[in-house]
This record gives sequence, structure tokens and C-alpha cells, in this order.
Amino acid sequence: MNAYETAQALQITGTDSEVVSKLQTLSSSDITADSVREWLRRNSLLAWDGSAWFGTLQDMILAGTLAADLVIGIRNLKALMLGGQKLATTDPTTAVTVWAAVSGIAALVGGDQSATIDSFYALDGGRPFKALTVTEYQSQRSDSQRLSAADQYAAGKMNEVLNPAFADPSRTVATIQAAFTQAATVTI
Repeated sequence: MNAYETAQALQITGTDSEVVSKLQTLSSSDITADSVREWLRRNSLLAWDGSAWFGTLQDMILAGTLAADLVIGIRNLKALMLGGQKLATTDPTTAVTVWAAVSGIAALVGGDQSATIDSFYALDGGRPFKALTVTEYQSQRSDSQRLSAADQYAAGKMNEVLNPAFADPSRTVATIQAAFTQAATVTI
């Protein structure tokens, strides 16, 4: 499924730019709690020892140095890790929220922020629309609309001319050929 078809299937709305931004946050599949836990631990960002949270992010939370929306994102990651659910990064609403949290964490970590973000999304196979542009999205929409119009035209011909000929119990090769000739000349 291309980006335009995915946006339609997931009912993503907005301007083309907004839709592309949302599509760029989607992952290939939902990310497991174990994967999130391991990524946070491996990067010394956050871990649970059975009685308390520790790591760079926890230290920043306790110091009160993080923005409120990032604290909420980290709390959501904590809940996910404790609850064992998957991180629904294939859902557009959740994906945008996760993207904001992971981008915020990457900014805190410093260094190559793109590499930090990519390492997170590599947990599930990456982001299929990471490099999508508005122009590509618009081209896919145009192609989809062109194909849809052609399919509707063909279905109309089938329903009006060909299907009745195929359903006729007294059909012959000649009547089927005549139906095809008629279908080629009738404007619907």
C-alpha cells in the first residue's frame, strides 16, 4: 500500500503537508514493550529495577528540567514498559505522540539525533514513509484517482453491457463478441 492509500485506510486528514507529517511518524508495526525497555536501558535513559526508576531521563524528571509534554510522554513509556503492551506506532494519533516523545528524548541525548530516532524505530523495522515528500504524496493521490476513475468506467461497462451478455443462458460466442464490440463503442 502506498502512502496515499495508507492515509485513506487510516482516515488521516489535513492538508497534504499535515498528512505527510503524520505518515512520516508511522512505523512498520507496533513496537513491543520489551523492545522499548531494552532501547531505553541500552541507552542508559530509563530502567526499572523492581522498586524504582533510574537513568538519565528519570534524573531529569526529578530535577524538573523537562518540558511537561515530554514528562507525559516518558510516563506513557513507563506505563507501557510495566504493562507489557505494544506501543501502537501504526496508529496515526499514537504515532504522532510517540514521535514527539522520541524526538524530545533524542534532543536531550544530543549527538546525532537522527541516528537516535532511527535506532528507536529500527525496533520494529523502521518508518516506511520516513522520506515521503508532499510531491510524492500528491503524485500517488493523482495516480490513485486516475486508476479509480478507470476502474469505475470499466465496472460501468461490465454492469451495463458485458455482465448481461455473460448471464444470458442462450449466449454464444457471437453474442459475447457483440457485447465486447458494444462495450468498446458505448459511452457511459
